[in-house]
Amino acid sequence: MQHHRQRAKSLQNILFILFLTCISGALWGQVERQGTIFENLKLPSANTTWQRLSSIQLITSLAVLSADSLEGRKTGSRGNLRAQQFLVRQFSAFGLQSFNGGFAQSFQFVPRSHRNYGSGNGQQSHTGINIIGYLPGQRNSELAILITAHYDHEGIRGGEIYNGANDNGSGVSAMLAAAGYFSNQLPDHTIIFAALDAEETGLNGARAFVRNPPFPLEKIALNINMDMISPAADSLLYISGTDHFPQLSKYVSAVSRASFLKVVQGHNSLDDLEDWTYSSDHAPFYYHGIPFLYLGVEDKAHYHKPTDTFENINQPFFLEASEVMLELLINLDRDLSRLHLQSGRQ
Repeated sequence: MQHHRQRAKSLQNILFILFLTCISGALWGQVERQGTIFENLKLPSANTTWQRLSSIQLITSLAVLSADSLEGRKTGSRGNLRAQQFLVRQFSAFGLQSFNGGFAQSFQFVPRSHRNYGSGNGQQSHTGINIIGYLPGQRNSELAILITAHYDHEGIRGGEIYNGANDNGSGVSAMLAAAGYFSNQLPDHTIIFAALDAEETGLNGARAFVRNPPFPLEKIALNINMDMISPAADSLLYISGTDHFPQLSKYVSAVSRASFLKVVQGHNSLDDLEDWTYSSDHAPFYYHGIPFLYLGVEDKAHYHKPTDTFENINQPFFLEASEVMLELLINLDRDLSRLHLQSGRQ
């Protein structure tokens, strides 16, 4: 059985590389010129705890999303559009289904500030694009887990590219890897994969989702949000939300015991750390009563700086953090119907 799994993973790696060669020549050429794919790839997959995800896929996706040619992925920019195109191709390649005939969900928003959006009175409207797909549940398709990760970043400021490798190329790459996994191991419950736009300007992609949900909000039993899961140095992987939803604590404790990372339940409302309850895209879903788990790290050295690059990523940490997310997702998918009943949300 292990031999067959290894052959399947090798085939998946080959197919993923072949797929990437089909993306925009300009984008792929930029990544190759940076030398990021193979020169910096440490291939530490043998050291991950569960070894379910392809390290090639994870690292390659992160390299693409943080390439200079994406110009920091600022909402509305040429680089942001290139990121959208990459995400749509990925969703299609993994066989995800779309809501309302397409993966793209357009929305209008007013940034919380006009930093890097030009001058104005603060009321100018902008357009964002969420990329959303799903895999229907095999046991219960009417109940869903929502996986979110924002793909926008700061763009170009002062002539420097803010690549946003950790923030949040890391979370998006992990989400894509999970989509690839579940396209082969179909979930018990529906899983929605949402790459959200305009987080940096006020969680606007998440707000747009709840304003115009493609799936009934009352049937979304859980949100797993990833925002910065790949620090430059050794760090703690924090999972926030268990103070609000203690029924989820045992799942986090289980992966914490198994993983070689230091996985900590923290940055909740009841500890002495900064409260992350409202700090990322899980917040609008929490406002609507949807339980959440938020995976993130403290990375003050490179946060919103041009040094948040692929070269500064701690690759072994990133790969293991992605595996932690997947293990959580597998276990929560298994128990989702019971958890939903316990929550009292019908």
